[in-house]
Amino acid sequence: MGQDSLYQLLSILLLLVLAGGMGAIYGLDRSRHRSALFFSLSYLASAGGLLADLFGGAIPPGMLYYLTNAPFAASALLFAGALHGRGGMQWPWRPMALVTLATFAVSSWFLWAEPNLQARVVAMNAGALLLAALGFPALGAAGRINRVMVWLLAATCAQYAIRPALVLALPGSGLQHYIQSPLFVLFHLAMAFITLAFAGALFAAYGLDIAAMSASRSGSEHLPGLADQRGFDQQVQGALASAQGGGPQPVLIVLSLDHFAQIDALSGRQASNAVIRRMAY
Repeated sequence: MGQDSLYQLLSILLLLVLAGGMGAIYGLDRSRHRSALFFSLSYLASAGGLLADLFGGAIPPGMLYYLTNAPFAASALLFAGALHGRGGMQWPWRPMALVTLATFAVSSWFLWAEPNLQARVVAMNAGALLLAALGFPALGAAGRINRVMVWLLAATCAQYAIRPALVLALPGSGLQHYIQSPLFVLFHLAMAFITLAFAGALFAAYGLDIAAMSASRSGSEHLPGLADQRGFDQQVQGALASAQGGGPQPVLIVLSLDHFAQIDALSGRQASNAVIRRMAY
């Protein structure tokens, strides 16, 4: 097995681990971490592109080009969209679609009209860089998860910028010399370790967030017939998502019950719970 095949195999395994981790996060808290599902799908799409490239010897070159690069484009779209979804923003469909179409149009020109391998590498990486950069505006909010996301996204953008520069800097056929050079091993191993480190930090940040929310929920009593904290969160998320999609704007009404502490002290917990249910209905 050549070093390029070994790198691809290791990358596929790493992406599958990341996809599984994000899928587990989504399964633990679907209401608050719905974007983790799209992160998981993004990593799966990248793994699919590498898998097609790994077995590309039996596929015609023209078909292989689209089988490998289409999943990478889908991965970048899903990742940038997931960042916007996590930030409570609408996905920037128009610029994302324009960048994707322009990238494939330019790279297809250098595949069929004027074959140029280096130009295709530059076009695809430039398009992926623009798609990934579209996620930065969604990371303006504070929080440990967003801080890790900023560094992970910056590392991803750096990878898209450095790779074509290395390919163009090498003499000869460019890409083939790059794959067979020590630069290939050093650069991609470094990026793999950096990505793995940020992924570990990201999973830790998600885990701390889920643990904190679970502790918060465990401290609240669930009243029969009323939604608990999880149900409230789901209703709020659904209302906000509906409003962002053009639906009615949600309204939150907060009521304060006078002398509620006296009701609880004089008549007991059952009576105070009955008052809460009465007010809720």
